[in-house]
Amino acid sequence: MTELSTSATGPDDAAATLRAVAAGFSIPHRDRLTFNLDVDVCVIGAGLAGLSVALEAARMGASVAVLEGRQVGWNASGQQLGTVMPGFGVPIGDLIARIGFEDTRDLWSLARDGMELVRARAAEAAMPGINLTSGALEVSNVDIGDRLIGRLQMLGEDFGTEVEGWQIDRVRDVLKTDRYFHAIHYPTAFQFDGRRYLRGLEAMARQAGVRIFEDSPVVGIDHSGIRKRIVTPEARLRAADVVLAGNVHLGSPMQRLSDTLLPVWRYAALTQPLGARLAEAITFAGSVTDNDGIDHYRIVDGDRLLWSSPETTFPVDPKRRGGAIRRRIRTVFPQLGAVELDRAWSGVVGQTVHGMPQIGQLRRGLWVASGFGRQGLNTTAMAGQLIARGIMHGDTQWRLLSPFELVWAGGRIGRIAGQAIGTVARAGAGAAGLLARYRERAAARERVREARLAAANRGARVATPRPKQPEPAVPDESNVA
Repeated sequence: MTELSTSATGPDDAAATLRAVAAGFSIPHRDRLTFNLDVDVCVIGAGLAGLSVALEAARMGASVAVLEGRQVGWNASGQQLGTVMPGFGVPIGDLIARIGFEDTRDLWSLARDGMELVRARAAEAAMPGINLTSGALEVSNVDIGDRLIGRLQMLGEDFGTEVEGWQIDRVRDVLKTDRYFHAIHYPTAFQFDGRRYLRGLEAMARQAGVRIFEDSPVVGIDHSGIRKRIVTPEARLRAADVVLAGNVHLGSPMQRLSDTLLPVWRYAALTQPLGARLAEAITFAGSVTDNDGIDHYRIVDGDRLLWSSPETTFPVDPKRRGGAIRRRIRTVFPQLGAVELDRAWSGVVGQTVHGMPQIGQLRRGLWVASGFGRQGLNTTAMAGQLIARGIMHGDTQWRLLSPFELVWAGGRIGRIAGQAIGTVARAGAGAAGLLARYRERAAARERVREARLAAANRGARVATPRPKQPEPAVPDESNVA
């Protein structure tokens, strides 16, 4: 890396970040980019995807600078729930229909490798106090026992994913509510403190030599020529490769790319300690997600609930959504009664029209890593590897995602439509769940009625005396000659 003036950051800053991670979340102040710089790779956006790309490229020997318009992980990357699962947010059947079985299996393998990469990172020294726990449940709001068998076979046999099918009784033994039926258990999935993971990832990137500059928004990009030129308010940067990892916040420099993402606000809340009553509702230590994408929750700190509920395509005050989350918790687990929230928050992610992340090369030296809404942490790690290998080694595995092209998200009309579709989908899911529970109760009543009828019939057979058989007639011997 060729510096055109003296840097204000370096190894000492990486050590300070690591100490801050170990102590909590008070991260030292970062200076803006106030001097011109020349690097191999410039990453725009210091969220999970951007830091993953920067870390992998630096470990492969590149000089890397990250430009962040605000602070590291200020948006959704710093507010995620920390659940790490295999696969993608798009149903596996939809992927097969679009790109074929073999390519889907290859993509699934990459996503599973991304999950294992996150697990390996969480074990490094830069991730103290991350509190990793294992296991994740995908629960069904309707009775899907027959469909579950086929999906389990595909995931386990064809895609090499460790999964278990849970019957209704087992699900309700750990989640004491009648709202759930069957479930798929992912024993190798895990969850941790997402904020500590983000800060640990930042510390690892700095230790690898990555230069991270906050409060340095990009106001212009000239991506023509071999050396790309990036302009910030106070300095200019040149790089052979530029990675756009700014999600919906790229803004005017790459507005056409930002317009391919539907902004989606996801809301979450942390309850106050619930004490022993929490065990009366939930005894599963991992994360729980329903298959309709309505609720996502897990136990933290032993007796608190970390709960995320439906999203919106327009921002809403998190305090208002906090009330909705409280009501949702009480609806699913009425035995908890009224719960109080410690805090509520939100973050906006970019969601693509086709539902898959945008990972790959737009043109020579210009890369994109965005659209991770509903995808999970594993895909951000996967993106880091794919793009870094593409830049440093000419690897072309990222082309597996080429069928998921950039599609305009519809602007404001798309946001209105997205909100309406989401509302209708949640209402439909709620109605389907209500019908499934009604049918279950009706079937239970019918079984009780049949059992009572059978018992009554058995009792009737015991109580009814058998009719007396007539005695045989005795012949009159007086008439015998």
